[in-house]
Amino acid sequence: MSIKKIISIILAGVMAASLVSCGEEQSSSDGVMKITWMGFPMDADGKADGYVEKTIEERFNVDIEPVFIRYSEYTDQKTMMFAGGKVPDVIYEMDPSHVQADADQGFLAKLDYSKIKEKAPDIFNVINDNQPLAWLYSRAEDENYGIPNLNYANDNIKIGVWREDWLKNVGIDKIPDTVDEMGEALNKLTYNDPDGNGKNDTYGMSGTLAWNGMFIDIFGAYNSLPFGWIEKDGKVVYGGLQDETKDALTKLAEWYADGVIHPDFITDSTSGTVKEKFVNGQIGYISEMGGYYDKTDVNAFQNLTMSLNPEAVITNAAPVQGPEGHRGSRIWGSACHIGTFGSQLEKDEAKLDKILEILNTMVADEELMLKLRIGEEGTHWKLKDGAADISEGIEFIAPYDDTITRTSEGFVYNFGSPSFFMPVTPTKASYEKYTLKEMTETYKAAAKDSVGMVDAFMKADTLPSSTKYFNDLRTKQIKLMSEVILGDKTADQYMSEFKALWEQYGGLELEADAQNMQNVISDIYASVGITE
Repeated sequence: MSIKKIISIILAGVMAASLVSCGEEQSSSDGVMKITWMGFPMDADGKADGYVEKTIEERFNVDIEPVFIRYSEYTDQKTMMFAGGKVPDVIYEMDPSHVQADADQGFLAKLDYSKIKEKAPDIFNVINDNQPLAWLYSRAEDENYGIPNLNYANDNIKIGVWREDWLKNVGIDKIPDTVDEMGEALNKLTYNDPDGNGKNDTYGMSGTLAWNGMFIDIFGAYNSLPFGWIEKDGKVVYGGLQDETKDALTKLAEWYADGVIHPDFITDSTSGTVKEKFVNGQIGYISEMGGYYDKTDVNAFQNLTMSLNPEAVITNAAPVQGPEGHRGSRIWGSACHIGTFGSQLEKDEAKLDKILEILNTMVADEELMLKLRIGEEGTHWKLKDGAADISEGIEFIAPYDDTITRTSEGFVYNFGSPSFFMPVTPTKASYEKYTLKEMTETYKAAAKDSVGMVDAFMKADTLPSSTKYFNDLRTKQIKLMSEVILGDKTADQYMSEFKALWEQYGGLELEADAQNMQNVISDIYASVGITE
C-alpha cells in the first residue's frame, strides 16, 4: 500500500471522528430517534440547534445531528468521512456521477419507487408532474438510490447585460438584438472610447473557458449545445461534434481576431474576473449576471458598477438572434441534485420511513415549508410596506436582517430550490405563489422569446460511462476550442481533430450509452407510472 493511501486512510479516520458518529446510534438517551443529516453544501454555514433544525425536531420528535460541510470542501471531506466508516443517514449528492460512485462503494441505500410513492407521495408527484427525467439522477446500476430534486429557477435563460450608456456614447441607440448587431457594438466599445477617457483601454466583452458558461449566448445563437447531448434528426448526438458548434467557433474566432474579446478570457470566470472587468469599466458586455437584482444590496454587481461609475446605465439583454433565427442559451434545466440515504437504512426501515415522512411533509405542508425557508411572520420577517403578500416582498426583522445571522439559523429566501434542511423541492405552485413577482416579471421581460437549451439527459454525467471518459474528453475539447478562438487552428481543424479524439478516448462508448439511455428512460417511466 502506498504512503499516500495510508495517509489518506489515517486522515479519513481523524476527519470522521471529528465530525459526527454517523449511522451508529439509533436514538438519543431519551429514546428520541437520532438522524444524522448532511444537507445541501451551498447552505452549509448554519449552526447546530438553529431555528430550522429545532422546528423539524419538535414537529417530528427526532434528534437531528447536522453535518455542515461547505461546497468547496464537500467532495473531499465526504470521501474521507465515508472511507472512515461514517455514513450519515441523510446525504446530499450534487451530481449523478457522485450517486453512481457512492452506490458502487456500497454507501447508499437502495430506494424502490414504490416506497417513495407510498411514504412520500407528494414528492413523488412533484417530480413526475414537473420533470420526470430527474429520476435519471438517482439511478445507478439499474436501481434507484434516492430522491432527485428540482430547482425551478434553473429553467430561466441566462440574461446578459450591456453598459447602455457606453452604447449611446458610441452612437448606438438600441440594445443589440442579432449576432451582427452585437459584433458591431463590441467593435465600437473596443475602439471608439466609450468611457470618454481618451485612452484605448476597453474591450467589448470577455468570457470564460468553463464548459458551463463558455459564450453560451453565442453558441445558442447558432443552435449549438457544445458540451451536451441533443436530439437531431431523430437521434441523440453530442453537440460538440455538430456543424452548429463549428459555426459558432468561426464567429468567435472572427471577433477575437478583431480584438473585441478580452485576451484574459482564457483564464477569466464569469462570476469572478469577468464581473470585475465589467464593474471596473474594462468591458461593456457580460453574458450572464443580468435579470433581477436587489437594488438595496450594495454588493450586487450592478450597484458595485454604479458606485464606481455613477453615470453607468446597465440594461438587461436577451441572447442575440443568430443567422438562422435561433435565440437562446444553455441552461441547467429544473432537475437539480439528489437526496440520498446511508446504506445502513436498508436495515432500519423505521428510520427510513420517518425520514421520508419528514421530507414529504416539508413539501405537502405549506406552513411548515414557510417556516423552514423564512421563519415566522412577526418574529423573523414582515411584509414590506404596501405589500399584499410574500410575493410582493418581505423584510427580515432584526437580528435576522443580518445575512450571517439568518443563514446560521438555516433560513433561505428561495422558494424554488432545495436547502440544507430541506433537500427536496417545494411544489411548483408554492414556488409561483411565494417567489418575488418583480423577479419573475423581470426575467420574463428580459428573456423575450429565447429558448433554454437543455442536455437531452439533463446532465451529461447521467451516462454510466461518463465517469470513465467524459471529463477527459471535455478537457480536450475545451483546449481545441480555445485554439480556434485564438486563431491557432481553424474550426474545420477542430471538427476533424476532436472527432479523432472522441473516437480514441471513449466517445463511441458514450454514444452507445446515449442511445441505450432511451431504454433506461422508458424503464424508469414504466416504474413510476408515466405514459410516454
